Amino acid sequence: MRKIFALLIIQLVSYSAWSQTMNIHYKSGQKVQYNMENIEYVEFTEEKQSETQVSSGEAIDLGLSVKWSSCNLGATSPEQYGGLYAWGETSTKNKYNRENYLYYDSTTESYMDIGEDISGSEYDAAHVNLGGSWRMPTYNEMKELRDRCTWEWVNVNGVNGWMVKGTNGNSIFFPTGEKNIHLWSSTIFNSNMGAKTGTAFALQFSNSHNPIGYADSGFGREQGNYIRPVMPK
Repeated sequence: MRKIFALLIIQLVSYSAWSQTMNIHYKSGQKVQYNMENIEYVEFTEEKQSETQVSSGEAIDLGLSVKWSSCNLGATSPEQYGGLYAWGETSTKNKYNRENYLYYDSTTESYMDIGEDISGSEYDAAHVNLGGSWRMPTYNEMKELRDRCTWEWVNVNGVNGWMVKGTNGNSIFFPTGEKNIHLWSSTIFNSNMGAKTGTAFALQFSNSHNPIGYADSGFGREQGNYIRPVMPK
């Protein structure tokens, strides 16, 4: 930047003897002219970073017990929603109901036992699709995210959502737009009913400036919800 500044100053001085205007050509095709006699000096300044800047990288350390992915499963940027998954299923589909849920037995009208916590298992969509040490967050990890981080309603690249700042200053973004968002945890909702319970914990938060929702709610396992992967530190 300093070399460009110095070159411009040299050009201004050398041309001032015969040129009375400085022409600025924009990429859009617009051209602006300035009278050289009215210019005292030219100053370049660094553009200030947006306050809603998301921490870069795929696995973000928020100062918590695990690292959190910078975007939802199936998304390629923080402002994308990603794919919807039924709890325990590892691929997306067009409809989400009991009739097409892999782990619901319509003959007995009951849910199948695939474990009280599926994080890192063959039923974990994050682990199956991403590999490595990626997995779904447990209920406790999701509760930690909710309780220990600062949540702020912001707009990132035209998408409304929640900026979540960790205890170390790093941040991740959860897009909501005009929807109420639910994020699956890997933990079933009511363990005293055994692993056949029909609900699992999910983090719910609204599409407005209302306070953040809660991780203490159970949603039908057959529902399609988003997943934000985690990995160990």
